Amino acid sequence: MSVAAFLPIKIRTIPGEYRKFEQDIIRVKTLFFSLSLFAKTKGIDFYVCCPKQDIFFIERELGIKSGKAWGLPKEFNVQVIDEESVCPFLADYPHVHGGTKQQVIKLSAPEYFGCDRMITFDSDVICVKPIDIDQVFGGEDCLLDVQPVSSAQSWWQASAKMLQYDVPFEDGIGVTPTVLDRAICQNLFQRLEEIYKFSWYDVLLSTDRKDIPWTEYTLYYLTGFHSGLIHKSYRTSKVNSNERIINLKRCLWGKVGMNNWTLPDEIKNEPGYFVVAQSQTGIDAGAVHQTAVEYYYSNYPKVFNDIPFIEQRKLSVNKNKVLELFMTDLLPHIEKALSNWPQKRIVQVLDVGASTGAGSSLLARSYNDFTGTQIRLQVTALDIEQQYHDYATHHYKDIEYIVCDVRSLVGDRRWDIVTASHIVEYVPDPEEFIDALKKLTRGKLIVSCLYNENNLREGRINKIDDSFIMRTQPIEVTFQLNSAWPQRGKCVTLTYGSTP
Repeated sequence: MSVAAFLPIKIRTIPGEYRKFEQDIIRVKTLFFSLSLFAKTKGIDFYVCCPKQDIFFIERELGIKSGKAWGLPKEFNVQVIDEESVCPFLADYPHVHGGTKQQVIKLSAPEYFGCDRMITFDSDVICVKPIDIDQVFGGEDCLLDVQPVSSAQSWWQASAKMLQYDVPFEDGIGVTPTVLDRAICQNLFQRLEEIYKFSWYDVLLSTDRKDIPWTEYTLYYLTGFHSGLIHKSYRTSKVNSNERIINLKRCLWGKVGMNNWTLPDEIKNEPGYFVVAQSQTGIDAGAVHQTAVEYYYSNYPKVFNDIPFIEQRKLSVNKNKVLELFMTDLLPHIEKALSNWPQKRIVQVLDVGASTGAGSSLLARSYNDFTGTQIRLQVTALDIEQQYHDYATHHYKDIEYIVCDVRSLVGDRRWDIVTASHIVEYVPDPEEFIDALKKLTRGKLIVSCLYNENNLREGRINKIDDSFIMRTQPIEVTFQLNSAWPQRGKCVTLTYGSTP
């Protein structure tokens, strides 16, 4: 029984559509981050399906080309696929809503990829407890959540009308994530084509869903039920069952309760491997990520500390994990700084306080060819300590690594962008340090640190508060969540211009 996983997504299509890009990519990272903690498999192909113009951005932000896929272990073979490769007919329907396209793509996926079953994900799904993918979804009786038909009566009625079936059951298929069986999808296509004498996808894509609000899952389940394949392929799990794919009780479906949504400790003892924080509610993706990280840190500290972000010496794996998270928090700000850069340009970046160089290397890999944004980064990693020089130069061939005090470089070299993540808290004279960094850039200086920390510890000697921000006069101030240290409060990212 072959099983694969599938995530349809649309990041952005309009250059400069920055906010949507940032929110959606954070959701995908949160999903991958959660799977890296809890999902176990002997091996699975994980297909991320998107418009062609989004492929570069997704591969870059998720680290697909570097083989890391945002922390997922090597057993997850993540591939980014053009949606029109899966469904070439989408080109004939340019004005169909993206959500409708994604539903059709899900139905097409098992046949296109040649797998018996396809686990379907959306970007707003979060894994909240350990799950054996092969056991839950790969056996002869795959787990399938069902819920009352009455909760979505109009969907079931519309799909039944299209298929000319009745709805003789009280409970039907639930929501994403779920599992689609290829044989049932094939039966659905055949049924639609027999009734309407057109290709199944033309029938669905040309139907006005305002009048007939079919959904991919209701069409699928009705076909499977009436063909007898549902009962052959699945063990169904009702809302109050002891084993569920989704913990419906803890999901966020609407704006009501959005500001107070959380993941309480009790989840680990409740049925349901996943929850959903629906993106359509408008809840901030960063807030969802922080809520998830705090839950993991509180309830699964050992698993949390063993996140397989990189395969390197055990001595440095935790430090590297933190450095990559630091750099990931900076990526949206770097993206913004590069948004008006000339095309096919090599941009020189200095990363100050680079330590092992893991974060610097992640940045270099994120912009490693002249595709998509047409920009490539040459990254210089700098640290005042000699300690990690040999390690960095051995492991990271994509960066230059230098050991010196930044002030010794003033008047000698300049870079297009300078970054300093979680370093300004440690230096004896932070304002002089900022001034020195501004003299090293021709473009922007981006500094990130903990904000207004009350109890300085672990060598930090400076409290970066509002008065410091006012004195140093950044051109942009952004408050954000801290992916690496969620328990220590929020961070501030300060962007400065250059100084002659």
